[in-house]
Amino acid sequence: MRKTKKVIVSLAIASMATMIPLNALADGVIPTRLGGATAEQTAALIADQTGWTDTAVLASSASYGMVDALTASPLATFLKAPILLTEARNVLNADTKAELNKLKVKTVYVTSGTAVISQAVLDELTGMGIKVVPLGGSDRFQTSVNIAKQMIALGAPVSKAAVAFGWMNQDALSISAIASAQTEPILLTEKDTIPTSVKAFLTENTGVQTTDVIGGIGVISDAVRAQFPSPTRVFGTTAYDTNLAVLKAFDSVLKYDHVFIANGETAIDALTGAPLAAKYNAGIVLTNGAVNEGTKYVSSKLSANSVVTALGGTSVVSDVVRAGVAPVNPVAPVDPVVPVVPGGGGSGSSSSGGNHNSGVTYKYVETITDLNAALADPNITEITFTHDITMDITVSRSLTINFGAYALTGNVLFQHDLTGTSSLTGTAVKSIKGNLTVDTKNASFENHVVVSDKVNINNVKVGTWTEYANGNTLTISDHDGAIISIVGSPGSITVNANNGNSGNLTINVNQGAIVSSITCNAPVEITVASGATVNDINVAAGAGGSTITNNGTMGTVTSDAPINLVANVAPSAIIAGASGSIEITGTHASSVQTVLVSAINVTSATTGSAIADTVVNGGTLQMLAEVTPANATNKAVTWSVATLSDGTAVIDASTGYLQATGVGTVTVTATNAASGVTGTKVITIAAAQTQAQTAAQVAAGITTIAAPVQGVANLTLPTVPTGFTVAIKTSSNIGVITTSGAITIPSVDTTVALVLEVTRTSDSTTASSISINVVVPAAQAQTAAQVAAGITEIQWDASNLTLPTVPTGFTVAIKTSSNPGVITTSGAITIPSVDTTVALVLEVTRISDATTASSISIDVIIRAARADSLTISGGVSSLWIPTSGSTTSDDFTVTVMDQYGRVMPLERVTWSLINSYPGVSVDPSTGAITLQNSAWQGTFLLVARSNSDTTLMRAIEITLNLEAADTVAPTLSGVTAGAVVIGDDVAATSNEAGFLYLVPQATVTTPGAIDAAGLAANGIKAAATAGVSANLSTANFTTAGTYVVYAIDAAGNVSTGSAITVSTAVTAPDTVTGVSVIDGADGYTLVTSPTVGQVIRANITLSNGTTIGSYPVNTDAVYKWYYQDSPDTVLGTTASYTVTSDNMGKKISVDVSVNGYTGTSTWTATNNVCAPDTVTGVSVIDGADGYTLVTSPTVGQVIRANITLSNGTT
Repeated sequence: MRKTKKVIVSLAIASMATMIPLNALADGVIPTRLGGATAEQTAALIADQTGWTDTAVLASSASYGMVDALTASPLATFLKAPILLTEARNVLNADTKAELNKLKVKTVYVTSGTAVISQAVLDELTGMGIKVVPLGGSDRFQTSVNIAKQMIALGAPVSKAAVAFGWMNQDALSISAIASAQTEPILLTEKDTIPTSVKAFLTENTGVQTTDVIGGIGVISDAVRAQFPSPTRVFGTTAYDTNLAVLKAFDSVLKYDHVFIANGETAIDALTGAPLAAKYNAGIVLTNGAVNEGTKYVSSKLSANSVVTALGGTSVVSDVVRAGVAPVNPVAPVDPVVPVVPGGGGSGSSSSGGNHNSGVTYKYVETITDLNAALADPNITEITFTHDITMDITVSRSLTINFGAYALTGNVLFQHDLTGTSSLTGTAVKSIKGNLTVDTKNASFENHVVVSDKVNINNVKVGTWTEYANGNTLTISDHDGAIISIVGSPGSITVNANNGNSGNLTINVNQGAIVSSITCNAPVEITVASGATVNDINVAAGAGGSTITNNGTMGTVTSDAPINLVANVAPSAIIAGASGSIEITGTHASSVQTVLVSAINVTSATTGSAIADTVVNGGTLQMLAEVTPANATNKAVTWSVATLSDGTAVIDASTGYLQATGVGTVTVTATNAASGVTGTKVITIAAAQTQAQTAAQVAAGITTIAAPVQGVANLTLPTVPTGFTVAIKTSSNIGVITTSGAITIPSVDTTVALVLEVTRTSDSTTASSISINVVVPAAQAQTAAQVAAGITEIQWDASNLTLPTVPTGFTVAIKTSSNPGVITTSGAITIPSVDTTVALVLEVTRISDATTASSISIDVIIRAARADSLTISGGVSSLWIPTSGSTTSDDFTVTVMDQYGRVMPLERVTWSLINSYPGVSVDPSTGAITLQNSAWQGTFLLVARSNSDTTLMRAIEITLNLEAADTVAPTLSGVTAGAVVIGDDVAATSNEAGFLYLVPQATVTTPGAIDAAGLAANGIKAAATAGVSANLSTANFTTAGTYVVYAIDAAGNVSTGSAITVSTAVTAPDTVTGVSVIDGADGYTLVTSPTVGQVIRANITLSNGTTIGSYPVNTDAVYKWYYQDSPDTVLGTTASYTVTSDNMGKKISVDVSVNGYTGTSTWTATNNVCAPDTVTGVSVIDGADGYTLVTSPTVGQVIRANITLSNGTT
């Protein structure tokens, strides 16, 4: 026995395409192809390009499972989570697992149920410390709803949704990247009906106001489209025409710096690529393997710097297709290299992430050494921290640093003359514990992190500093001009003197930002946006000539130099401070240049019963003042009112809210104190009118109600005068007309008696009308011929047709089939050997009179089964070169599945080798590998390729080792002796590490066969630690018989078996072991001392632990209630007994037995029957500790009342 090397396994499908390194490239330098040897590897390569960590979405790569993830891209984009893939197996895909570890994922959203992504995979994720959030629904439609609900639950601002046909991948994929970029969930629908789950989602989420319906009437009918909120249809004649139509329809939101191409038939790469495309506001062009109108259209949109990226290998998107949409001067493609699988054997890789190839542009750093190396490597454009680091650093080029949750303790200096953009991101409370200083005159900077000390902006490219972080202290010393954009909320900003240079410095405080203070020691232009806040601005003597433009909220301006103040440029701007103005102080407060009001236009807004410039006596008007010019510094006005002709009124001086108090006319005046300018308006006050009619008078005038026309959904009520409302008070048949007026169409003409109620709104008085008969006409009966004429298509799945839905009162069935051997008249389908068109005629029957009618002849195309996926199982991935002669390994098997998810037992494959060595050969029919002793050490690929579809293949990587193979079989000991029954554990110990198995005796003694049997229903597999006993459980076994225990070590050696008999358990007859009495009112409280009036019930306990007799009453149970001291006095013979006053002072017993069971049992009350307990007292305790008595409560104290009963309990 000896230790072996780690095994490297990778599965391949579609083609053995060339690949780029698994490590990510820099943001904005997306390779011209992202294609791995498998769909899972391609997904991992795409994930690397997003730069997203912490969270991921997991989908199935199986063709039948992929549909669940069609709508996952918007959620993934909102979460900044890549979409990764795994096969339909009981183990997580190795490449995906490595990627999850690499991205330090903590949460995974799973798009399928356990029927597609197994529970074993979910358990494996949980074992990795990853939280699993399941999103799979009962069908693809429910899954799309679950994903949309999850987006809303996470806070996504969803006001729009995309809708696609649920049975065609391309339409959902065409909109996926665009919908993702716009936080727009994708819902799936049937052609002629909206699934119940989708309809319920739209009902519950009224915030979804508009929808983009993708696809023509051939996939989503006009009737269905009309049921979605404000729908806009985007479609073409084919799926690829629809893809082009989507790109054109959303041209205004798409950018063409990046373009992505994917195969619309395989679709899987487009699914995982959608979040990456969304990140760049790019679309995905779908192709079926050739240049089409979509690729030609995109070509016309590209610039010389556009990057065109193929998603998948050359077998799904050829170089010819990709080159057909390349820009005039395309970016040189990245040289393909052999992929490096994280965690693999061989030469190994750096623990800090990434390889030292020339194409690597990012670096994970954990130590000072890692960080120094990354800073020294000019190829590195992005650094990601994986641990806290303490050191001062100097950065001499534009660089992106992602601190993540970690921090750098030390000072950070960016100092260089190069171009580009540097960016700092991180989630720690303080990502930099020190100073951040930036001196990069030709480069821009984006800061998203909190710095414990100061942020010193010494020099940046003009107009290119953006501050996203909150709480930082900024010191700006840029002497040649810059534009500083404030997006976050820094604590303070100080502008230092610019050494006499004339550069213009601008600070833009963006919407939502809050700045505590800005101190200006040099001239600066400050603009406060609408929705932004600056509490204090201090202008020192050296900052003369500064301009402050306020569109938002601004507090105090302290000016020690002449400045220009422009306030309220935006109509929605607010001026903070005393009396509605900006407070201006300082030695030069009087020289601040302000804009005065030149004119005021006074208007009024109607309220209640008022009309423009007129109000009834006792009514109100809201007066408004429009100030000219709009950018006046102080636009505040004071309101006053004066009698013009008899009229009187009062007005709020600050709000302009006027209330009329006397008939006549008044003059309203608005005065601006700063300028002395006034504006006036004459208001007429009219006499109030009295309401002549009563509710009873209006109700008396209602004698008829217009009969509804046939098919109308709501009743139209009579019109009543202004100031009154009318509603239905009672309906004699709410099944036809409800009190809300909703009509349910009856089957025959139906008369309904209605009483209406009139309400006078001024005083809420009501009155009822007379009873009025309304005749609701019956629905116009459809004929069978009319229903049949509406049937034009039929849907089908792998085994059955889905017949069209017909109205209530009708049935539909297949009348004739042109090929019953493929489709029977019952709708059963037999998959043919070749694609077959079957003509069906349906028959519609109207149940009421049994009349029938036939549909037109409808063609249904049933596709022949074709190979869709391959799975390789068995065998080992590490082989040992023999020291002499040759060895053969023939444990590999392959399973071929068709597009319906069924095994194709007759489908054949051809086995071959790729990158093989001399001395290694494979049997093309069986996959058996023969190794000669002359073979070389290394790795090669064993490939299984479908004979019917040569593009369909799987591969497994085999490692050859020079060392002598371990041929010593492990030894078993401590195996449970004798026989066990199903449910018992079988103990066993192996002297070597590996696995222990308990399998049926008939199992072939090869490692592959034993492993497969151990994973089957009547088998068990457990990890073995050398010399440590392990238990093999038979709890899930269903068949008794002879089983064998085996041990298999890491080299695949099988021990000698140890047989054991597993039998079905035989149990003795159950017996009555006890009886308890419970309170009949609550069904669970045990009774020991019954009280008068109490209902008590007997529960019988059997030896098997079950309880019978009360819920429900067991008819085989026998009961006898009696007095303990008088067994012959029978009180009752049922499961329950009601205690009466006759039982007072006596002790009650009950005997129980059960027919068919042995034994009896007796219960006797602890005490004699007494009267019911009474409340004897109450005490108050402190609610915090639960026991301290309270006599003098204090403010804020929580106190609780405890009740004491006569039986002494509390």
